[in-house]
Amino acid sequence: MLPRPTAPEHHPDFEVSIPQLNFRFSNNGITKSQITDLIAALAQDNCPIQNLFLDWNPIYDDSFKGGTPDASNNNLYSQTPEELSPFAQLVQDAKKLQVLFLRHSGLNDKDLKQICHLLKPESGAL
Repeated sequence: MLPRPTAPEHHPDFEVSIPQLNFRFSNNGITKSQITDLIAALAQDNCPIQNLFLDWNPIYDDSFKGGTPDASNNNLYSQTPEELSPFAQLVQDAKKLQVLFLRHSGLNDKDLKQICHLLKPESGAL
């Protein structure tokens, strides 16, 4: 890993530009255990990923088999009523993310309510 650039003290206008690291999943299909592992990695203090793109990636149950002839038989992940959605868990735990892009990833009203509640908890109960 390259050392982080620092601004010299004698140049107050010196601007340091540290590249943002992007992580993109496109058209893959992610299982519940994979999104759980991804959230755990993004929650680490040393994780350099700042922008996460989940593009056309619904969350499937762990029996998902992508690219097989019977792929149409794959089941989407279904959370229990008490469980925090994987998308809300991502917002809660991955504090260093600056951009979270979710397009056609199965985000629903319950997920969105949970995310909003995490971002503004004083808004009341879910």
